[in-house]
Amino acid sequence: MKEITIGKNDSGQRIDKFLKKFMPHASAGFIYRNLRTKKIKLNGQRAQPSTILSEEDRLEFYLHTEDMVRPTPQDSLQKTSIDFSVVYQDSNIMVADKPAGLLSHPDGGQAKTLTDQILYYLYSNKEYNPSRENTFAPAICNRLDRNTGGLIIAAKNFSALQDINLMIRERWVERYYKLIVAGHVQNSSEVFAYLVKDRQNNKVKISKDWAPGSQKIHTYYKPLKYSQRGYTLLEVRLGTGKTHQIRAHLGHIGHPVAGDVKYGDDKINRLFRKNFGLTHQFLYAYRLVFERTTPLFEYLKGMQLTVQLPSELRRIEEQLFEQG
Repeated sequence: MKEITIGKNDSGQRIDKFLKKFMPHASAGFIYRNLRTKKIKLNGQRAQPSTILSEEDRLEFYLHTEDMVRPTPQDSLQKTSIDFSVVYQDSNIMVADKPAGLLSHPDGGQAKTLTDQILYYLYSNKEYNPSRENTFAPAICNRLDRNTGGLIIAAKNFSALQDINLMIRERWVERYYKLIVAGHVQNSSEVFAYLVKDRQNNKVKISKDWAPGSQKIHTYYKPLKYSQRGYTLLEVRLGTGKTHQIRAHLGHIGHPVAGDVKYGDDKINRLFRKNFGLTHQFLYAYRLVFERTTPLFEYLKGMQLTVQLPSELRRIEEQLFEQG
């Protein structure tokens, strides 16, 4: 028999959800069967899959050793360089400034990711110790495409993860981007469309009309500067946060993002590469505003976090817009 105690970062979740993370190689059927037959007990009693765990609860496992095979705690850590900068942190969250070119999440490959770097950073600063956790690991709450840089929120504990995810889902955290687009965008506006994912090609398609499987998207934009060469520096705020939304939506309405190889204009991209050395989209998540919060994050209400564009993008902005 093996026994574990539920910690703070494990509480507040269904027992079946916890067990799936605790035994990642076990099937749902295996978990439900062993709860039903009391080979997995909660505080000495049979538990329903929907039972909510509380801190200090005891889980008892009357299973064979091979059924309990789990990743070792150190498997969640990879010694790595730290390529991001810390913009803000407290005991609950950290806000990182991710450089373009760094993956947010693992994608099945071997490339290092922002998630790997954050885990190692927190471990090195003694804010996270995987050997003291049953299932929880700090996690990022919003993601950016690999070649889009900017602000990403990471949660340091389970309660913070739940609340930040709720705040983002409810659009209580406003996310602002700076980008250069082709064309002269005269007025601020909000635009709506429908987005369909093409998973095979890792792209999305935008349509003005609903279609089966499509998702409604909502994007706000405001022109900041104009260039006589025919470009606009925009600020964009997300009304919805779907995959590739900004790049695909702006391209769909005739204002492709400079440097965007998926949804942009090849001729424009070649010009930016030749004249400015730009090898990825000019798109940066530069500002976060905590408009509304849960009680846990009342201290963040109204806070704004802003970062400068990286030097490469600032140089392009200065040359393109200050010279007209």
